[in-house]
Amino acid sequence: INLLIDAFGYFVSATSQTPPSCPTPPSEIESANWSGYYATCGPYTGVTGTFTVPSLVTPKAGSIVSEWVGIDGATNTDLIQAGVDEYQGCGSFCVSPWWEILPYYSTTIPDVTVAAGDQVTVSIDQVSGTTWDITLTDDTNLQTFSTGPVTYTGPDASAEWIVEDPSNGVALYPFADYTTTTFSNLGFTGTENGLTEVILIQNGSQLSTPS
Repeated sequence: INLLIDAFGYFVSATSQTPPSCPTPPSEIESANWSGYYATCGPYTGVTGTFTVPSLVTPKAGSIVSEWVGIDGATNTDLIQAGVDEYQGCGSFCVSPWWEILPYYSTTIPDVTVAAGDQVTVSIDQVSGTTWDITLTDDTNLQTFSTGPVTYTGPDASAEWIVEDPSNGVALYPFADYTTTTFSNLGFTGTENGLTEVILIQNGSQLSTPS
């Protein structure tokens, strides 16, 4: 599966078979903070994806955008994920890799230096039961980070490849206008019953669209 996400449009191609035991998911939904795709026919015991780290078009105070790969969160409040943030600072803007298991806050990955334009691969895999491994690699500079085993107890109901306007726990950060980002080499361990496209809309304006 190859995905192209930007602040205006997007491309996806997918080949799948529909399992009769899984309800057909909606082809498209709207979200105030997500843009991308997710699969729902869990349980999923692994997910992976590679994305291009975008630049910010016009960095503005307090704005932030994230790209990540994860399991859960589409249909519940659980989530295990890893990805990269871009926000104002560090001269023009900062790029910061991280991993997170809700309900805990994200943990910055200090051992991997990521720059705009780099290719980053995230893999999240169940070792056994509630034990999981998380790996984030900058494929451009070959720096890598792994953490595990970590404990995750979610239902593993969905797998995601997302561009997000994140929250500070109270409200969403101002949306950061970003350049095109491409997701590729997507994979998961589990069953796909079609992908749901998520369009990010705030205050009636469509800000980020997968296609």
